[in-house]
Amino acid sequence: MIKKMFVLTVLLLATWVALAAAANEPSTYATAKLGTLKVVDAVLISSTAADMRAFWLDSKVACSVSRKLAVKAEIYVSSVSGSGKPRHIVRSGSFATQNCSEGGPSMGFTITAKKAGSACPNGSWKAANYEFITTATEPKKGLTAIADLSWKKRGKC
Repeated sequence: MIKKMFVLTVLLLATWVALAAAANEPSTYATAKLGTLKVVDAVLISSTAADMRAFWLDSKVACSVSRKLAVKAEIYVSSVSGSGKPRHIVRSGSFATQNCSEGGPSMGFTITAKKAGSACPNGSWKAANYEFITTATEPKKGLTAIADLSWKKRGKC
């Protein structure tokens, strides 16, 4: 059962990343492993938001077992021309969820371009240099995965 859930989760994560690629927006994910415990986190950019989430898997633990993860989402924004003050947006929290995450990365944050102070009038990302970092830590074992994505958004609003 757990192996099937792991395969399903990997397939859902791959689909999630493929959808971002189809939209021509960048995405990345990271995995850290300690024994049978895996911590996975991701950055998925859409035209108007950054989805920065994580989950955990352990093949030796039942799907009904819950575990906490500390998730931190950071966005660094600097103008393409170098003018203007750089911005740093941070969201963090501790989330409990069950093993065998069926929907892929489920704990974390969605930060819109508007909330990041970097939106065009239509809500899409302004041209800028972006650094998106999702850090997920399982506190009992100290296992940390870090997904880091640099993106230079070109064009005009």
